[in-house]
Amino acid sequence: MLVEASPVTYLKRGQPPMLLVHGKADTGVPWKQSERFCLAARRVEVACEMQLIDGAPHGVENWENELRFQVWKAPTVAWLRRVLRLK
Repeated sequence: MLVEASPVTYLKRGQPPMLLVHGKADTGVPWKQSERFCLAARRVEVACEMQLIDGAPHGVENWENELRFQVWKAPTVAWLRRVLRLK
């Protein structure tokens, strides 16, 4: 049952690139889980990158009122432009 619930179970070659944005103060889902997921994706040749946001809790919806957490936005747009080959 737990194996079926894990997203790692469904990683396979040919999936689109992934960007994981994770708060380092997330107490609901430790950021190390994203790190392990990204490494597992790379093992099956799926491009995966991570952005870790210092001090940020779980969920970008909780970051909007904190200017120090806004650092994820510009790199995310740059990643999307690069991956989607936009100018």
